[in-house]
Amino acid sequence: MIGGTVSAGAFRGAPIGGAHVQVKTYPDPFTDHFTVTMPEGLYGHVSAQLLDGSFRPVKEWPLGFAVPAGNRIDIPAGDIPAGTYTFRIWDEYGDAGAALVQCQ
Repeated sequence: MIGGTVSAGAFRGAPIGGAHVQVKTYPDPFTDHFTVTMPEGLYGHVSAQLLDGSFRPVKEWPLGFAVPAGNRIDIPAGDIPAGTYTFRIWDEYGDAGAALVQCQ
């Protein structure tokens, strides 16, 4: 299991000036999908991105407007090659968080 969080400031193009939120995903490792439990502290339009080891975007998902904290969102990932990725999530106000995830 990889687990943990990564500072949003580590990403090129990361939102500026926002708060760090804790991101939780499962299962880890995943195969064809993973689930995100929406963290506290995200408001407005929320987006997510899967980044490879060089922090290049592999996939992006618009998650919607004002997704309530605690909601679970299934992310399809059947077309993702095996490896370790960073799952990044942010809102329109610059609040962001990330977690390492592993695809088998």
